[in-house]
Amino acid sequence: MSKVTLLDYKLTIGEKIKYIHDRLSLESIPLEELGGVVFSETLEAQYRMMRDHLNKNTIRKRFFDQSLKNKELLNTYYSHAYTHNHVAFEDEVFEVLDAVNGLSDVSETPERVKLKKLLVLEELIDVYHFLLEYSCLLKEHTLMQIECAKYGERKKDFTVADLERFLTLDDNFGVEYYEGRKYNVFDFLRLEGKHVSYDIFSKEFPLNLRSIPSNCSGKQALFYLFQLNREFVRNCNFKDWKTYSEDFYDAVKFAGLNNVVRKMYYVFMRVFSSYVHFVNVLYTNGVRFAKSNYADSLQVIYGIYMAKREENIRRQRSDPRYTGESSGEVVGVDV
Repeated sequence: MSKVTLLDYKLTIGEKIKYIHDRLSLESIPLEELGGVVFSETLEAQYRMMRDHLNKNTIRKRFFDQSLKNKELLNTYYSHAYTHNHVAFEDEVFEVLDAVNGLSDVSETPERVKLKKLLVLEELIDVYHFLLEYSCLLKEHTLMQIECAKYGERKKDFTVADLERFLTLDDNFGVEYYEGRKYNVFDFLRLEGKHVSYDIFSKEFPLNLRSIPSNCSGKQALFYLFQLNREFVRNCNFKDWKTYSEDFYDAVKFAGLNNVVRKMYYVFMRVFSSYVHFVNVLYTNGVRFAKSNYADSLQVIYGIYMAKREENIRRQRSDPRYTGESSGEVVGVDV
């Protein structure tokens, strides 16, 4: 289980929550618009972290056969990426369950209970981290395939060198032009955030989410996340011992995977809103955030995610548990 770092980032959390509150004038803004800003900005932030830090580590640890090219190369890379994210997502959901179950120990001191409540929120934001990564990977994969097709039109192979460049240095892959403006992966991720928010908060509720019970929340909803995570990976080419079609990832496949991820956002909001009030232990001036309130939940998700993102980047640079070095700094409190 992770250390609690939210106490170290209390100031950052407060600043980020204030930023989103002041920017959006929450008293008048529709919930789907608020969610659109939160999801769009966190998706962009997650993908920048992936490109600047995480993808570089992935490339360093993966040894691709240089003969791999075009869709065969993309199918190989994203088989790994989706499977890796599936495992990490499931692990973090178990961490949330462990943290929630840890609250049942009535012998704990009030200070320890506060730390355990913060641990629940920190583990939930780790789940959110990999939920965002699903969206980033799907958008990136779709645009990589578009770029691969463009290479083919020019009678040119899409190679390992091209993939590595587009994953870390060059974000001009799969670009589209509309009314004289260029749209790249970051533009599409911002649009995706708005679409996700509309799907889960709009009063015109999408039919594909109605199968989830309206009273599903808390620990019960965590098990829905397990089911959806399993549904996602079962629709991927994750079995190395099985041969898949080169065109396995077509428009229908991407639509189905995106549909699963939209459901995951919806269920995640149910889970997080069940515990959002735990953040009140960071403040000494009384209750600020209410349980089961989505507007409050979106503010807190934004604040904690942006703070935890700073910690995740710091870990990549200087935490010996991540760098493998003998020196460095470990931040947080054991619970």
